[in-house]
Amino acid sequence: MAAGTEVVVPAWKEWGLRSLVLLSLTFQVTLLILAEFRRHIDSGVLKTLAWSAYMVADATAIYVLGHLSVITSRSAEHELLALWAPFLLLHLGGQDKITAYAIEDNKLWLRHLQTLAVQVAAAAYVISGSSIVRSPLLLPATVVMFMVGVVRYGERVWSLKRAASNPSAGNYKSDIGRRRFNLSVPDSVIRRLSPAEALLLNGHMLLDLAKDRFKGPLPRLFLCGPGNEDSQLRGEEELYKVAEMQLSLLHDVFYTKAEATHTWHGLCVRVLSALATAVAFSLFNLVLLLGARHHPEAELKAKGYSRADVAVTYVLFVGAMVLETSSLLRAMLSSWTCALLVKHGSEGSSLCNWLARVPLCLRRLVRAAEWRRRRSWKRSMGQLNLVQLCVRSRASRYKKMARWMRLEDWWNTVAYSGPSVPISACARKLLLKSMKARQWGREEFESRGLYGDPAWVADSKLDERILIWHIATEIYLFWYKKDLQEQQAEAAADGDGDGAVELVEVAQALSNYMLFLLASHKVLRGGCSLGGFLIHHRDSSPGCGTTGTLEMICRVWAQMLCSVAEECSANSHAKQLSSGGELLTVAALVAKYMRSRRLSDYFHIESKRRSEW
Repeated sequence: MAAGTEVVVPAWKEWGLRSLVLLSLTFQVTLLILAEFRRHIDSGVLKTLAWSAYMVADATAIYVLGHLSVITSRSAEHELLALWAPFLLLHLGGQDKITAYAIEDNKLWLRHLQTLAVQVAAAAYVISGSSIVRSPLLLPATVVMFMVGVVRYGERVWSLKRAASNPSAGNYKSDIGRRRFNLSVPDSVIRRLSPAEALLLNGHMLLDLAKDRFKGPLPRLFLCGPGNEDSQLRGEEELYKVAEMQLSLLHDVFYTKAEATHTWHGLCVRVLSALATAVAFSLFNLVLLLGARHHPEAELKAKGYSRADVAVTYVLFVGAMVLETSSLLRAMLSSWTCALLVKHGSEGSSLCNWLARVPLCLRRLVRAAEWRRRRSWKRSMGQLNLVQLCVRSRASRYKKMARWMRLEDWWNTVAYSGPSVPISACARKLLLKSMKARQWGREEFESRGLYGDPAWVADSKLDERILIWHIATEIYLFWYKKDLQEQQAEAAADGDGDGAVELVEVAQALSNYMLFLLASHKVLRGGCSLGGFLIHHRDSSPGCGTTGTLEMICRVWAQMLCSVAEECSANSHAKQLSSGGELLTVAALVAKYMRSRRLSDYFHIESKRRSEW
């Protein structure tokens, strides 16, 4: 044991700090990669990896920066170690694709501001206490990287603050709130838009309206239009696609540096930081070049320029150059930048119209909008079936442990949820049809003989209604599937079999999805009686045969989904964006747009529920 300790301790003293510095850079690259996947993938493994990298990345950088302050204050031998301090500040600034892991992280911006002040002071102490202050080339390189690190770290704090701000508190600024906004797009831009790019651009144009739903009412909301006829989209299907795109954009608003990056000063920061990093890297290479010419290896080691320190510093510079350059390119070619230029171009700036053509052409070449549309959110519904839950979890020792820890609901949702199912075209059309029509009330249910129990219809609490209808749907579908198998040949001959099967899948998926969202078991009464009632009264009114009852069940579920989307808090919607988004959020956005007469005209939607803002 003693012999092993004698080997490990010197090795850690020699390589420990260097390894941790490189590990800090590795965490930044890992976060950059994982941040893009979590936008559209809801995976426990991915969540664990992203959370671990997010938590450990800051801790590693702060730990190393603290040790550097101790080392440089006691010794002047390792001159290059002081140059590492600005890189750690740069790492603490994080990546553009992820500033917050959860929505609650945005509320901690004051804590990050305090950490910023402390770590900047520590980095300044490391630099001032080292012999690097006497180097005519390394000092300018260090100061330049120090400034880049401070700016990027400050940008992260500002992004957190902006994401946590509330319009009603008066500290949130909106483009629409400052001036009248026009949905029209110049003809020179329209000709360069692919269908997917048009959807994404419309998503950007309507983003402030989405923020109005998620962040609180915006002040002085104006909308000019309808604008250029060619730029308009057609129908609620297009509006649904725009809302899907906006889930990705809203993810950027709450969890990335998007709103700080894609402004004029944000773009300037990226240009200057990339140039500054290149200048500092050139100065460092000049130091190495001059040192190789005028100093033998022994003298370089005596001055602290060991091969290991040089290699680590070189890796840090290369990593910073790659990350800063990729950040600049992403910012310049981003749809956010295109939307910024188009907005200013629509106000009469011919220069912005001309500049917008370049990123739009490049984006169309690489099909960036199509790629983003496919990955805008997870496009699936979680599933939880009450019958299967009761059967599978009855004798589970883990459930008893979860109940003892008061985590039974969470355990049931995690352990017994079925695999997510994709959202079918039939479910999407049913949802949009339900949004356009008014919600069913007493008259619609009485016409089908269903107003026997107030707990069955809209008079009861929503969570109680979800559980009752879930049980009723299970009972009805069990009968319906059995009957459908017996009449399969006849249904196929009539051409109704495929449609019936599709409705069964939609009813099952929506029922399980709503229970998945509810994820509680407070009220189990009433469902069995409703299920039997649906079977017994399947032909109780003209034109309401078995398929008619099934369609009614699907419409009830679609309307309940819309009701939940409306009642769900803005914070709950925003929280789901970090896990790939939910159909519930898409429904909330589409419902908001459909209620606007002006937007309904813009999208050519006829709706009985429209109203002015």
